[in-house]
Amino acid sequence: MVSVLLRLAKAVGVDPIHVAISVTLNLAVGQPPPPVASVMMVSCSFAKVNIWEACKLNVYLGISLVFVLLLMTYVGIPSLGLVDMIYGP
Repeated sequence: MVSVLLRLAKAVGVDPIHVAISVTLNLAVGQPPPPVASVMMVSCSFAKVNIWEACKLNVYLGISLVFVLLLMTYVGIPSLGLVDMIYGP
């Protein structure tokens, strides 16, 4: 799916690094919640913790990840500022 999105983004004129950051953050947002939560289920089974107790603490992580995702997607400076400083505009 990423190869298709990357080609579409290049055709529209979006920087490939920006697409990679957005895809990575979207994957990070999708991992912790319970419908997918494969990582959380495995870690809760190792730690012998109820998954719903762990999800209560995971709400703050999810909120912060969504905030960072929106910041990186709609504001170009945080995601591409360092790249522009190193390689030039």
